[in-house]
Amino acid sequence: MLRIALVVALLASSCGAYALGNNDLVQLNLRGARQQVQQQPDLVELLQPAHQARLWQEDAVQELVWQQQRRQFSQERYRQEVFLEQQRHKDTRRIEEERQRGIMIQREQTPLFQ
Repeated sequence: MLRIALVVALLASSCGAYALGNNDLVQLNLRGARQQVQQQPDLVELLQPAHQARLWQEDAVQELVWQQQRRQFSQERYRQEVFLEQQRHKDTRRIEEERQRGIMIQREQTPLFQ
């Protein structure tokens, strides 16, 4: 931020010097502005490690979210499988009971000795 303010001040000074016809001051200010740009790292460069760390943290959080979603999906799928298996057992028992009941009814209706 300071670098930007300094460069703007040097450029403003150059504009004033140019309006007054002072080329030496214009050249001096432009040279100073160029040196400022070259000497001080760009704000983006300064923020890059923090930005990279934030991106890594966001990636880690996203990975944790995905793991949690996969875990929840797996648990839900397991519950559904258990429920379906219980239903199959109930249906099998019910069908077997109905079959046995049908056999008993058929035996009751059929005379023992023909």
